[in-house]
Amino acid sequence: MASFERTKQASGFTATEPKSLLGSAHGEAAFIDPTHAHNMLTEAKAVLVELEAGRRVIESKLEEERRGDAMKGVRGASSLDEAIRSTEELIAVLEQQMQRQA
Repeated sequence: MASFERTKQASGFTATEPKSLLGSAHGEAAFIDPTHAHNMLTEAKAVLVELEAGRRVIESKLEEERRGDAMKGVRGASSLDEAIRSTEELIAVLEQQMQRQA
């Protein structure tokens, strides 16, 4: 499992990214062993599928119970939405890294 670190984004929000993917001050990703990157990408895609399935179940249950997501109402996004967004960003970083190394 990769270790994670909170980093400051230009938007003012923070994101959680694996330390091994954090790059220089110029925003470039550090070098990742291609095999390790491929394994991480495969795992991240599997996590994304599970997160999206979980979101569908939760949304269905909320709809069935005729109630809304309180967190989404306050923040505009649920914690699950944020996890999905973060995972999609991780996948994009890994795919970019693999393309650079190809």
